Amino acid sequence: MKRDQKNRFMFSPLQGEYVKKINSNIDINNLDTLYVYDGQKIFIKTEAVRLIGKNLGGVWKFLSMASKILPLTFCNWIYDLVAKNRNRIFGRSDSCRLPTPSEAEKFYP
Repeated sequence: MKRDQKNRFMFSPLQGEYVKKINSNIDINNLDTLYVYDGQKIFIKTEAVRLIGKNLGGVWKFLSMASKILPLTFCNWIYDLVAKNRNRIFGRSDSCRLPTPSEAEKFYP
């Protein structure tokens, strides 16, 4: 959220009302997968990360575009590997932090 300076992204829990409206084969029990909905299409895993990078701009856009030289299946394999080991890589917290009031505005019910 802190890198989204232009407020291009909104967030929704997978079990929320917004996801129920757009549901298109989203596995709401799979918490290891990132989904991005652009208003028309749902992007999953690497394609979702690439879309986010493209929209964040700067070095993120460059990395997003550069990653396209790699096969999608390979990138998704890396994505799955990181997702499976994210707690070991990034650490685990005993609790989730609450969003600030301005961050809370970025969440759909």
